[in-house]
Amino acid sequence: MTKPPLSIRLLAVTVWGGLGLALPDLLLVLILGIVAVLLLVVIRTFGAGDPFVPANARRLVTIGFLLIGVGMLPRVEDLALWALLSGTPLEGVTMGAVQDHHWAVVSGFVVLALAEVFRQGSRLRADTAGLV
Repeated sequence: MTKPPLSIRLLAVTVWGGLGLALPDLLLVLILGIVAVLLLVVIRTFGAGDPFVPANARRLVTIGFLLIGVGMLPRVEDLALWALLSGTPLEGVTMGAVQDHHWAVVSGFVVLALAEVFRQGSRLRADTAGLV
C-alpha cells in the first residue's frame, strides 16, 4: 500500500515567495500565449494558399523550442520551492512538482520535425519555381 502524497500549507509567505511560487504558472501562460500567436500566423498562411515559406519553418522551430521549454517548468517550480523552504524546518525535505510536462517535450520534438518538413517544402518550392 502506498502512502498518499503529503500536502503542506504555507501560512506566512512573503510577496517574493508568492511570486516565486506563481512564476512557473506565469511562464506557462506567457509561453503558451506566444505559441498561440505564432500558430495563428502559420494558420493564416494556409488560408493564403502559401504555407511552405521559410518564415513558417522559423515560426515552427520557435514553437518547438518553446514547447521543450515548457517541459523545464517543473524544474523552475522545484527551484522556487527550494528557495521558499530554505531556512525553515522543512529545508531538507525532498519535494517535487505536482505536474510534469513530458507531453510538451515530445510535442516540441514533433513540431521541430514538422518545421524541417516545412523548411524542405519551401526549399523544394523555390527550386521548382522556375520550371514550367
